[in-house]
Amino acid sequence: MIKADGLKELTGHHVVVHDSEQDITAPGDTCMISIPSVWDKNLAPSGYHVVHGYTLEPYQN
Repeated sequence: MIKADGLKELTGHHVVVHDSEQDITAPGDTCMISIPSVWDKNLAPSGYHVVHGYTLEPYQN
């Protein structure tokens, strides 16, 4: 969770690409961030946002 102070114009989806010259599926190159409490305040305590992070790393069993 993160504090919501000063984040009034926060959007719910963000994508960070480390090197745009690489394929976005290259390990370590891409991170997706979702903040669903932007749309549903019940997902986090008052004054906070919940943050989910996702990568495109390959799954190996």
